[in-house]
Amino acid sequence: MVPIPRFGYFNRVLVYNAWNNDFEIIRQGNFLELFQSQLAEENITLNDTIIFDCTNEGIGTDTMNGMVADIQNFYPNLEVKVLFNVVVNESLDYKFETFPTHMVAHCRFLSHVNNLKIDWKDLVIDRHFISLQRRISVSRLKFTRMLLDTFGTNSNLISCATQPNRWANDLPVYKNIMHPYTLPITVDGEIEDDRKQHFHTDERFFKCFFNIVSETSSQSDDDSWTQMFITEKTFKAFAYRQLPLWNAIPGTVQTVRDMGFDVFDDIVDHSYDNIINEDERRIQLLNEIKRICKKYTIDDLNILRKELWPRISNNMMLLSTYEREHPMTKNSLLIKLINK
Repeated sequence: MVPIPRFGYFNRVLVYNAWNNDFEIIRQGNFLELFQSQLAEENITLNDTIIFDCTNEGIGTDTMNGMVADIQNFYPNLEVKVLFNVVVNESLDYKFETFPTHMVAHCRFLSHVNNLKIDWKDLVIDRHFISLQRRISVSRLKFTRMLLDTFGTNSNLISCATQPNRWANDLPVYKNIMHPYTLPITVDGEIEDDRKQHFHTDERFFKCFFNIVSETSSQSDDDSWTQMFITEKTFKAFAYRQLPLWNAIPGTVQTVRDMGFDVFDDIVDHSYDNIINEDERRIQLLNEIKRICKKYTIDDLNILRKELWPRISNNMMLLSTYEREHPMTKNSLLIKLINK
């Protein structure tokens, strides 16, 4: 496999792909040495400005502040600017822009969904919810166990730890958390590649009314990003014409509202989004899932879906707009950043 270049140019300004990195090295405080080796490998000469493109994942200010400081201490005449994916609500010592809708274009999943031969409007719902958790983590396992203890798998779709050959040394710890359930918990087998992860074709995925989205950011998982960023997991819920709830860090639901999406507050009580304590928030989220599953039978959900269809469609249209405008949005943000 040919490595992805870390450096490119936009309007003759050097752009650094921050995601294509070894973050264990960075977290150990050795970024400057790594960065200089990358400059040498790609024969790059620094000028007066460099933009760090952090949009491909949730690289936040907690990581970037140290990276920027390392570079500016060694290259005092080099201005570092940053394009984030994460939501930033703080002042920083460097210039930045944010692109929180970036992941709408991830792996072109929306094009795949649009090409499916599905009668979305008249699709018959046969399950209450879907909860897909490919990557294993302690917080996700705790939540999955709560779902399994409460609901089983008869009226919903639940997966967890379906990414093969990852974190094998830690599996005994994870298995203890899940006992007596066996990992992995699969719906359509292990997820070996991007195609199987993002290009669902099994209609069972779409016949669930609610989508319980476990976002990537976490307050407690050591191997997760800690600041809020919205991934394709959230956007897929809208693409699948579903009503989402979020197993995520506080403020996630409000961020999605701020993007203009209808989160169906008249159907779902999203007050869990305001709870800071992770365990308490998880319990309130579970209680809300229990409430709506008890309130609505499958027949009720099919009736409700028809009533909500205009709003479900509006979410899909907004998603399509964000995806269509994605290249222009990123270009305009880069231009704005250059001119700051």
